[in-house]
Amino acid sequence: ELIQKPFQYPSYSSPVTQSKHALEALQRTYETNLVINLKQVIQDQKAELQTKEKIIENLKHDSKGTLLREVRAERNAFEDEAIRLRGILDNFIMQIGGVDQILNFRGYIDQQQEYIKQ
Repeated sequence: ELIQKPFQYPSYSSPVTQSKHALEALQRTYETNLVINLKQVIQDQKAELQTKEKIIENLKHDSKGTLLREVRAERNAFEDEAIRLRGILDNFIMQIGGVDQILNFRGYIDQQQEYIKQ
């Protein structure tokens, strides 16, 4: 006892409908790929930004270090010049004949140098 069903013809969709579905699938694939590519671009840009921020931070520290070295070099040059001028002044005072004045002046110079170092 076979139950017979009436014969049904296969349904064929029109070529326009098939093209529309194919176009929608293609558009979804394109949008998905576009989103993936944009996410990758964002990640790459973030990585590049972090790298450049690190470079900028290193340059800031380097410039501060350079400035500090320059200030120290100027201070050392100033100290050397002060010592040279002190010797010239001592010779001048010795020629005038004031040993007491030299000792007082040296004390004053020592105080000034300590103040400068602070």
